[in-house]
Amino acid sequence: MVKTSDKTFKTAVRILKKGGVIVYPTDTVYGLGVDATNPEAVDRLCHIKERHGRPISIIVSNRSMADKYVRFSKLAEKVFEKFIPGQITIILPLRKFVPEGIQMVSANTGMLGIRIPDNKIPAELVDKLKNPITTSSANPRGGLSSFSIEQAREQFADRKVELQPDFYFCGEAMQSGKPSTLVAINGNEIQIIREGIITKEEILSV
Repeated sequence: MVKTSDKTFKTAVRILKKGGVIVYPTDTVYGLGVDATNPEAVDRLCHIKERHGRPISIIVSNRSMADKYVRFSKLAEKVFEKFIPGQITIILPLRKFVPEGIQMVSANTGMLGIRIPDNKIPAELVDKLKNPITTSSANPRGGLSSFSIEQAREQFADRKVELQPDFYFCGEAMQSGKPSTLVAINGNEIQIIREGIITKEEILSV
């Protein structure tokens, strides 16, 4: 069991507030996080990931925070209540008036993916920051998903300083080997974008 100190949380949150980029554990893979409401931070994340113009999901602390950015249908509420917190990203319609950073991570699709991992570290980071953070896999374009902090460090070791994360938040190594399940819900329409640990059958049973 990896013990996490208050100092580590304070350092990570301070970096996030300054527009920095952190690597942190979720319940599936290690992710790259920035304050999702900060457009400069989101832009830097896109440079590090070499991923411009593509949607990036966010981690929220609870349903109330999610409601600030997306709209829930009755079906979306059922899926949320059944599987969250857990290894699933639910993509929902974006609200009209959201911060610029949130608009950027939606990539002007009108939809936004939200997550609440079954892991206390990202939940506490978001709670202390009081803003959602991005959840994009901790690897540059073409890299593999990182299942440990060591793998994440290796992915960025040979890159220029400006293309490296600012802080690595050490947690447990991941065991699943699978990413989160991606589900898009718009009204009563549901689409399985990517089947991960939570299966299509489990979701459709709701």
